[in-house]
Amino acid sequence: MSVAFAQSGNYVACGGMDNMCTVYDVNNRDSTGAAKIVRELLGYEGFLSSCRFLDDKTILTGSGDMKICIWDLEAGKKTIDIDQAHAGDVVSMSLSPDNNTFVTGSVDRTCKLWDLRDNTCKQIFFGHQADVNSVCYHPNGFAFATGSEDKTSRMYDIRSDQQVALYEPPNKTSGFTSCGLSFSGRFVLCGSDDHSVHIWDTMKNQHNGCLAGHENRITSLSVSTNGMAVTTCSWDQYVRVWG
Repeated sequence: MSVAFAQSGNYVACGGMDNMCTVYDVNNRDSTGAAKIVRELLGYEGFLSSCRFLDDKTILTGSGDMKICIWDLEAGKKTIDIDQAHAGDVVSMSLSPDNNTFVTGSVDRTCKLWDLRDNTCKQIFFGHQADVNSVCYHPNGFAFATGSEDKTSRMYDIRSDQQVALYEPPNKTSGFTSCGLSFSGRFVLCGSDDHSVHIWDTMKNQHNGCLAGHENRITSLSVSTNGMAVTTCSWDQYVRVWG
């Protein structure tokens, strides 16, 4: 359900319904060429929904047991264990550009802003009417976008502590599973149950069309760091790269 690269490119972490986070060293491979496992982080009582490296030695996770954890990978131990971080499953998270804060989305219909410097929740954002399946920090670090089961995407401004935009598709028939922002932050992209990626122009607050081609639900979406491409995964068993 989740996969993440360390910023150095040396490690990959993943997890899901196995209720653990597995960390691989991509520079250390076995005789078959597969990356070797360096850590299996156990102790979750629900699925692993999100994982993000803070550095090569530290990883942040969110899970279906309503917990947020920070792990010391060298010791293989939790350094922070936030119980009841949300009133429901933690299903998504996004790190700020400066790595000082992160945002989480939950099935409790809220988003929360957390400060990594003292590991506390600073703000709670309301408005969604169903699960918040995806959150994505704006490149400027002052806002974040969401994708929700309520068939909307929203933009929240952190400084003003409020929703500043609502994005809806022309035919409001399917929920959004994933969201991303373009390199400049001008465009919001959301993967949908209707098999397509919806795009909005945040400057004009208008729907700019769809990327169509998948034949089933889009489960995840990622924008490349240089802003030149978007990758999507789907239940149709295909991964597509859009340029």
